[in-house]
Amino acid sequence: MAKYNGFKLEDVIEEADKKNKANGGFEKRLFLEKVITGDKD
Repeated sequence: MAKYNGFKLEDVIEEADKKNKANGGFEKRLFLEKVITGDKD
């Protein structure tokens, strides 16, 4: 997909690493499964 869009794989990985450092990642592999609210609708 990266090559198709004109990017090198190394550039995509580098940008992903920057984003992970800035925003955090999923080291603990925790995912939101559902949200419970007080609304009945």
